[in-house]
Amino acid sequence: MIEIFNIFYLTIGLTLIFLFPSKVIFNSLKNTNNDLFEILSINVILVLNLFLILSFLRLNLIYVFCIFAFLGLLNFILFYKSILIKRNYLFLIFLFFSIMLSFKIALNPKMDWDASVIWIFKAKNFYDGFSFSNLSNVPGVVAYPHLGTYGWGLLWKNSLVDYEYTGRIFYIYIYLISIFFLVNRFNLSFITKITAIFLLTILTFDHSLFSGYQESLMFALIIILFETARKANNFNNLNIFHFLCILNANLILWVKNEGFVWLLIILIYFLIHKKYNSKIKILYSLSFILLIVIKFLVFNFYFKESLIGWKGYEFIAVSQIFSLEILQRLPVLIYQLIQVFFKYPIYLIFLLLNLYLLFIKKISYENKLFFLLFVLNCCLSLSIFYFTTDPLWQFHASVGLDRMLYQTSGIYLFIILNMLNKHFVKV
Repeated sequence: MIEIFNIFYLTIGLTLIFLFPSKVIFNSLKNTNNDLFEILSINVILVLNLFLILSFLRLNLIYVFCIFAFLGLLNFILFYKSILIKRNYLFLIFLFFSIMLSFKIALNPKMDWDASVIWIFKAKNFYDGFSFSNLSNVPGVVAYPHLGTYGWGLLWKNSLVDYEYTGRIFYIYIYLISIFFLVNRFNLSFITKITAIFLLTILTFDHSLFSGYQESLMFALIIILFETARKANNFNNLNIFHFLCILNANLILWVKNEGFVWLLIILIYFLIHKKYNSKIKILYSLSFILLIVIKFLVFNFYFKESLIGWKGYEFIAVSQIFSLEILQRLPVLIYQLIQVFFKYPIYLIFLLLNLYLLFIKKISYENKLFFLLFVLNCCLSLSIFYFTTDPLWQFHASVGLDRMLYQTSGIYLFIILNMLNKHFVKV
């Protein structure tokens, strides 16, 4: 009974934490068309950046939790009551989904391999009150980023029961915020929204990835980044949402090491997109590169470590790229890529929809850009395993390629929902 009550308590705590502080931004913009999930998504960006800063300090996580929850409660009292009253039905559905998925984790709290030998120790570091600098003293790979495990440790520390799985509710909550935020941006009826959310959750919820991995957090942040960028395009000039995109990009770097690869792909998308003027493109280019350099310098300053791929990863010589021995990897990698498409059907649905649009000759500029993004995504993901000298490259691809592609799969949900939007009109 106490575990059931604990899940409700932690869900309420997370709601309070992520109700702070973006209402001030909307007030400054005189924007009255925002919805609760847009507010929560922006608060995810702001709060996680604050968590990142706090992770470098040695703090009691009970105090951190209480302060953020209090600020959220205060913000709710001052600004949010009317929004919750007007739009409480979808938010109640959100809370229901969050609690049900948390129960699912509680019923099967087993951690998978990387989580049990790497990520749990980073979470325990913050749970025990240590800071970022102490990560060199815990088991695992010191060069792996830590932001997700800070949230894991924070919730675990403030749980009413001392079980590590309670901290992983943090990942579920943010994952669902991204799904609801994406769906709620479309002009769909209430029933259609619930149906779409239910189907997308079935498509994207992988229980194993909530066993301590960081992929679900990356999945959510990339969705929020793209949807925030769309919001930024509603304004003619440089605005606060462009800077929120930059803050979101910063988070992506501190969740997984491959975050810098995703940022480069996303930057290419922004650079070739017609909706972004030259000033915005320069801003994104300089900001993304600067963020990558800062993250590299921080890890070198604290740990003398930086990492691409996995521990001990080395690139093959340029002269070997087209050798027969290396080219033989391609059929194996392509086969594993096809397996990923069936494991996460978002990719198959995306490809089928693009073929359909091409067949009826209604493929838009936006669809073409997303398809280019898809090709870059797949090629760069495969290249990590193609260009390594590690004789165990096939093993690493078999256990890592699916998780890498899952991180960016949320991007293609937009095309799927866009098709739904053409067939269902809000009533």
